[in-house]
Amino acid sequence: MTWDTIAPFLRHALQFGSGLLVAKGIIDTANAEVLVGSLVSIASVGWWLFSRPRDA
Repeated sequence: MTWDTIAPFLRHALQFGSGLLVAKGIIDTANAEVLVGSLVSIASVGWWLFSRPRDA
């Protein structure tokens, strides 16, 4: 699996979760956008760190 196949699913799952938090009144829509964007960014950096080739 590559990041290009995982990222859209991750983003949709996070948007769904943030939508639930907005519906319950825990966060507002602006914070939901920031939350999803920051978590996807952190996940992409983590994917990059762990998927890069390692020297022997």
